[in-house]
Amino acid sequence: MKKIGLTILATGIAFSSLPSLGFAELLPKQEVSGESVSQTSDLESVRAFIYQSREDKLQILQNLNPNTDSKEIDQLLEDYSDNHPLPQGAENFTEQELFPEINFNEIDNNVTIDINKFIEEKLVSEPQNTFEFNKDDSRTLVYINEMGQTTISSFNISQEYNSSPLVKAATKHKSGSNEMFIYNAVGKKMVRLWSSAIFDYNGKTVSASVPDGGIEKQTAGSTTTITNKAEGLVRKYSLDSGGKTYKYCEVYTRAYIESTVAFKYGNLLIKSGTFETYTGSNVDGSIFGGAVKK
Repeated sequence: MKKIGLTILATGIAFSSLPSLGFAELLPKQEVSGESVSQTSDLESVRAFIYQSREDKLQILQNLNPNTDSKEIDQLLEDYSDNHPLPQGAENFTEQELFPEINFNEIDNNVTIDINKFIEEKLVSEPQNTFEFNKDDSRTLVYINEMGQTTISSFNISQEYNSSPLVKAATKHKSGSNEMFIYNAVGKKMVRLWSSAIFDYNGKTVSASVPDGGIEKQTAGSTTTITNKAEGLVRKYSLDSGGKTYKYCEVYTRAYIESTVAFKYGNLLIKSGTFETYTGSNVDGSIFGGAVKK
């Protein structure tokens, strides 16, 4: 196993984790410091840094106003990581040494997960690690696993408006967007995926105008490879149920992301996968969105 630093270990693609193992209680809390430490104490210092930074981020989120938006949360996490540099010596340890409780030999890349649904379930099962923020027509979900890795999924909807107020049957419009931020264990943003569009609907048909989307790889994501990109593409589909046909239009952004080391995902460990954000509408203007790993 290659020696790795925290930025590599906490690749941040972990959207979920094993149930909390109480890492923060394993070691006494220390003042987070970027100063060098001796080789004999490096491991404990790095582990303490990971656990303390996780606790600090949880405290930051707990103290936020419930109508804080995703951009404010993103900035707070970035500010925290900038002000708390990783101790020197982290690169000397393997992931097994830093997290001995986890079996890094069990890799399974064939896992599918609805990220929004997962975080919603964690709101109930792990309320101490999971947060929901609502502002106007936006909803932001945040989850921090026991390794300190953080995922944010944010969904926004605009108010309905008519193309012509003089024509009752005129096509109506709503905009929708969904974005996902992925952070490593010390709060450094690694990847951002997003998709958005204005949806035009009239009760019989629905289409997307001004579709948009993108994938932003941050400096902290240098240990990941992103390929097979699809940014802001449109897809239409129909579902038959109860003798009726329901029509939908979606705009999505998708990317195949591969890590150099294993990362946590649900109750599994994976190294690669296809990640996607999407936003869509039906013919009646019911806007939806989310994030998935396929």
